[in-house]
Amino acid sequence: MDEKFLQILKNALQVYIKFGIKSVSMDDLCKELKISKKTLYKYVSNKEELLERIFVDYIRIDFNAYLQEKFVAQEKNAIDYFFLTLAYMQQYNTVTPLMFNDLQLHYPSVFEKLQEVQSAQKFAILEKNLQQGQAEGLYRTDINSQLVLFIFTNSFIKDVQKIEIFDKKELFDECLRIYICAIATPEGMEYFLGIRE
Repeated sequence: MDEKFLQILKNALQVYIKFGIKSVSMDDLCKELKISKKTLYKYVSNKEELLERIFVDYIRIDFNAYLQEKFVAQEKNAIDYFFLTLAYMQQYNTVTPLMFNDLQLHYPSVFEKLQEVQSAQKFAILEKNLQQGQAEGLYRTDINSQLVLFIFTNSFIKDVQKIEIFDKKELFDECLRIYICAIATPEGMEYFLGIRE
């Protein structure tokens, strides 16, 4: 992707984080970014296309760059990688509640694509992590990997944010503990308990 356009997407995302999506017109965005409308329309034809490029393309590129820099280069084991990745997902939740609502109400096709990308991304990361852990002897090999990943991504990760009767962080942490306990070998459990103390 063109570096200039990548920078526009990055800066536009910050504007939407600050002001929301619905309230920012393309004119407002150009003023905030200090670019001409001609420059912006060189890359996209309308606001919906811009939002799709931000919430589908840019977020994926940014997340992959972060993973490469923080994890792949550091050569973490699967359990460390698992928790660092999930911590990143929690802390770097780029889509604020206001933006989430704006997308869902006013740009449903972009919202659906964002949901698909995020789900596929989470599944791919967990699948890679499961394979790494099995190769390292930290995760069991006698499990149906696709079934375990399906249960985890469709039960724990999706529904935690909707539950109001428990503290979200405590609930999420317990879901992660249950997941690790279900897939870890005795060596993996020993390592996991060691890092949780």
